[in-house]
Amino acid sequence: RIFVDPGDVVLAEAPSYVGALGTFASYQADVVHVELDEGGLIPSALRETLERLRREGRRVKLLYTVPTFQNPAGVTMTTARRAQILEICAEYDILVVEDNPYGLLGFDAEPMRALRADDSERVIYLGSFSKTIASGLRVGWVLAPHAVRAKLVLAAESAILCPSSFSQLAVREYLTTQPWREQIKDFRELYRARRDAMLDSLASMMPDGCTWTRPAGGFFVWLTLPEGLDAKAMAPRAIA
Repeated sequence: RIFVDPGDVVLAEAPSYVGALGTFASYQADVVHVELDEGGLIPSALRETLERLRREGRRVKLLYTVPTFQNPAGVTMTTARRAQILEICAEYDILVVEDNPYGLLGFDAEPMRALRADDSERVIYLGSFSKTIASGLRVGWVLAPHAVRAKLVLAAESAILCPSSFSQLAVREYLTTQPWREQIKDFRELYRARRDAMLDSLASMMPDGCTWTRPAGGFFVWLTLPEGLDAKAMAPRAIA
């Protein structure tokens, strides 16, 4: 609402979080996808996309990325690529929206260093308590430069009038009085067991030609079907 005018370009990974894509579409942004692989967003693909858009005279406002345990692909951007992505965005003068709701839910390693930790003026960082306390607590936060934060407060007030004070007070009380880091450890064990069950099931049940990601944390596995199978045609049958 603050940054996007109709027709502006928002860059996003391919695939990307459907909730974010719907929000961008509601403000008439033109979402352009950038390829990712097992190491997350590909820097060379980002540069090529930006060069093409520049030649076409199109205005890029934001790069939206879920760099850690990506929704829905389940991949994580490597440390080296994080630095490269920030360098490219600085060169082309575009903001980065870093959405990191799953960053604490790694199965085997300490949390990855946030993009914002290396560029606090260009990166707007989003987090959520719905993944680390309880899914019903729809309380999130943003870290942004001061001037951006002030505009975000105004935009939020005009959109939702007032956030849930009760939910925010509940989160504050929980973080102040409860061993929340230990609870996150329990969540990590729970989700690791679910990840392993999913991967074992895919290995035993999927036909030849299927491939899938092996997430190191978070909630998501991305399945790629063999050539010749139409995922859109299969989706209604899968839902049924």
